[in-house]
Amino acid sequence: MLLFIKLLFILQLLLLIYQDFKDREVTAVLFLPLALTGGYIHFTTQYVTSYLISLSLNFSVLLVLILVLKAYASFILKKKLSDTIGLGDILFFCVFAVSFPTYSFLTLFCCSFIFSLVMYLAFNSKFKKKHVPLAGFQALFLGLVLSSNMLFNFTNLYNI
Repeated sequence: MLLFIKLLFILQLLLLIYQDFKDREVTAVLFLPLALTGGYIHFTTQYVTSYLISLSLNFSVLLVLILVLKAYASFILKKKLSDTIGLGDILFFCVFAVSFPTYSFLTLFCCSFIFSLVMYLAFNSKFKKKHVPLAGFQALFLGLVLSSNMLFNFTNLYNI
């Protein structure tokens, strides 16, 4: 059953990737099933207290990140937060936060930013719009990590 849920999660990530690369926007309805499947996988592999502590820590990290980004956008760039990052990107951050224990979340989240930067720099000339499909790149990274981990069992992302 858990294997089916993991495959469903990866398929939903593929849909998000397709939407973000195609239109530079993702249907908001897609984030709820992603959060539910990712959260279910995380919840079934943890004790309830560990799950709740992970959620608290993960969302605290996201809150600090968004506040720093808002301050940077306001004071340095002189722009609104919505002009610097899309709502879909923030919602995908929440999917990330719900889906993994804190150690895995921090590791995967940081690595997904590095992956996104490298991919954007590599394929920048191919994009018609100059907006970074951050949620799409992060979903691609996460899909690759989860798929390869399912095939080769590198590490247990949920019991760290």
